[in-house]
Amino acid sequence: MCKVCNHLKSSQQKKIINPYEYIVESGIKFGIEFDESFDLDYLQGKSQNFNIIIEESELSDEDKEEIELFDLKNRYKQLKRNVQEIIVKSRAYDQIYEKSLKDGFGLSADELRAYVFGYAENHLDRVLSKFNMDIMNEFRNSEE
Repeated sequence: MCKVCNHLKSSQQKKIINPYEYIVESGIKFGIEFDESFDLDYLQGKSQNFNIIIEESELSDEDKEEIELFDLKNRYKQLKRNVQEIIVKSRAYDQIYEKSLKDGFGLSADELRAYVFGYAENHLDRVLSKFNMDIMNEFRNSEE
């Protein structure tokens, strides 16, 4: 948790779930959608004409409270450059290049993707891990 969010958390009267003790997965999922300009260059990582969204179809009440408390919708809007990097990486690391890296470094596909795209299975271990994984999955799955 960043310093700002940690401060927000400490100033609340509500009971906030400790992520180190909570075993239920968060329903918060990040995604990308076109903005009003419909600029397809963003699919190449060349523009920031897109919106970062939180998909709301499967949110629990706890998820909704967390989004509101930490103002996640506005905070994550600032990460367009991160998204551009993930888009470029998803295009650059095609199957042939990925295979050579896996073979050359003795990594599994999951390990390689975690290193390249900056996420960890335990999202508490790395900053923006959940965000990076959701965006990577959106762009990797659209190619496969």
